[in-house]
Amino acid sequence: MIVAMQALEHSGTWELVPLPPGKQPVGCRWVYAIKVGPDSTVDQLKARLVAKGYTQIYGLDYGDTFSPIAKIPIVCLFLTMATIRHWPLHQLDIKNAFLRGELDEEIYMEQPLGFVAQGESSLEGIVISQRKYAVDILKEIGMLDCKPIDSPMDPNQKLMADQGELFTDLERYIKKAPGQGLLYEDKGDNHISGYCDADWASCPIDRHSTTGYCVFLGGNLISWKSKKKNVVAQSSTEAEYRAMALITLFHERTKHIEVDYHFVREKLLSKEIVTEFVTSIEQLADVMTKSLKGPRI
Repeated sequence: MIVAMQALEHSGTWELVPLPPGKQPVGCRWVYAIKVGPDSTVDQLKARLVAKGYTQIYGLDYGDTFSPIAKIPIVCLFLTMATIRHWPLHQLDIKNAFLRGELDEEIYMEQPLGFVAQGESSLEGIVISQRKYAVDILKEIGMLDCKPIDSPMDPNQKLMADQGELFTDLERYIKKAPGQGLLYEDKGDNHISGYCDADWASCPIDRHSTTGYCVFLGGNLISWKSKKKNVVAQSSTEAEYRAMALITLFHERTKHIEVDYHFVREKLLSKEIVTEFVTSIEQLADVMTKSLKGPRI
């Protein structure tokens, strides 16, 4: 707590002033966390000061909110570029992450309680491993000694609400390969490639399609997504077009097939994107739209 307060004061986060008449201060509280090391031992006890923003009233105290967070694809992109360009990586600890944005409004906060008047690297590239997270999940649900399986789901099984047996194979699949992760390495190129797929009318309840994609930079996976669509596609062609538009646009604001079709067609004619035939064995986006077995997972 003392270190956090010293960092906040050093960065000039606030200015201690008397509360003006008619002003209502925002409360604050300390949030505590235990930082655990790779071997599950306690590495550090952390504390951070947060304002009780939920006490403010929309339209009176603020107009909108925005949280500038780093998305997973951005992190993967950074790691890929660091590998390709052989940038050195350094690990550091941020004592506090208080935003230094300029405020247009005057915000008054109560003084903090107790302080009134404080990636892993390898020779082949950069590795992101899920082992600790996977083992913690298995340990928490009591399945650390369960029998592993090769596939998380039967390809012929259709999941439906309130029907069938409970689905428990996912944890057993995690037990099979808890050390799975991502390896970012320099493969000698920086081309962007992507795979997209659509499973047309796959939901037996409402016949909505499932689309998915994965994007690679220099052969390294940086972005992926699987999503059930909100509308019913009239044909498999429409579902595939929507999947291609999704991977090209990187957002889901288009709701009409005409917009998707013309956007994709325009990019193809301008040679900004090039499509190639991919066999079923090489279609990496299949795992985003349907259950698979064996070595294809």
